[in-house]
Amino acid sequence: MSKEMCEMDFLKTAVLLLVFSITFCPYAIGSVGTEEDRDINYEMHYPIVYTENAVVQKKINTDLYQYIDRFRRAYYDGEFINGKFTYEVRFEDDTYISLILHDYRWTGGAHGHTSYIGLVYSKHDGEKLPLRYFIHLTDTDFVTIFYFPLYNNKNERLNPKAKFSYEDCTHEIPNNYFLKGNGIVALIFQPYQRAAHAEGMIYTLIEPKWIDYFNRKNP
Repeated sequence: MSKEMCEMDFLKTAVLLLVFSITFCPYAIGSVGTEEDRDINYEMHYPIVYTENAVVQKKINTDLYQYIDRFRRAYYDGEFINGKFTYEVRFEDDTYISLILHDYRWTGGAHGHTSYIGLVYSKHDGEKLPLRYFIHLTDTDFVTIFYFPLYNNKNERLNPKAKFSYEDCTHEIPNNYFLKGNGIVALIFQPYQRAAHAEGMIYTLIEPKWIDYFNRKNP
């Protein structure tokens, strides 16, 4: 199948999925379904969000589609050799839904690279919420957050010996995050930012007492 025909089929599928997501909602407060797409050197398992409100549902899925389409177009443009696009739901309640997209691409060499993209949406209006919606941080706060415990994607606490030293870190606060529940915000660090590539995604938890402090410090 030619690239053009493949893209037309994908666009038709995307339109049908969008219509489906607007007109059909089998869940009371919201949930996430999985759709799949694949070709010779990639596979995708991507989210479709369902909510009670059709307008909100469309807004969330339209934003999500940008990440899905970006990965697929990069594949057909030859930006990587093979890849995989998946996701996980980290938190959901009546107000928010928190997802992490896993965008893996191999361009050659010993291993590929996975980008972890944290997305938090409001179920009330469909807005994608920036980190500052919950917590006010600046890069000067990294020196404090550096000493918070780190966890890997299996939710296991990282051995302190596996962490990079303060001098070897980029002293920046990431924009990527997810919600943990109970008022806790988790900052996402990409591979090599806080530990070796083998550790994968790393995150640190910001508990409500610290959120209160940082929001007072950085109004």
